[in-house]
Amino acid sequence: MGLNSYKVIRPSITMNVERMIACKDLSKGYIFYECPTCENFHISGLSCHSRFCPSCGKVYREKRANEIAKKCLNVPHRQFVFSIAKELRDYFRWYRDLYDELFHAINDVFEYLIQGKSKIAQK
Repeated sequence: MGLNSYKVIRPSITMNVERMIACKDLSKGYIFYECPTCENFHISGLSCHSRFCPSCGKVYREKRANEIAKKCLNVPHRQFVFSIAKELRDYFRWYRDLYDELFHAINDVFEYLIQGKSKIAQK
């Protein structure tokens, strides 16, 4: 059987989807607030706190964006996008350690560019 014969969903993906579905579901737990003077109340379902959840992830994304913005320099910059060829994606899906090798290769490319050995860096 080849790598494309069947797809296996990793347990972490299933777990995150289940958490998102159960997010703020009152049957999974809730917080009950009651006003001591007027006896009005409010019930709020517990959140999943997953960064993949549309509602919970919003808070995560905002915090992350603010932290990244603090570290950015106000200078002209270039953006590089590295992608994996379609034919190789199944290998990366099955052999997750290949990502480490990919990141090392990308780091080598950046070091090459920064050291001025390329025509792009010389410009």
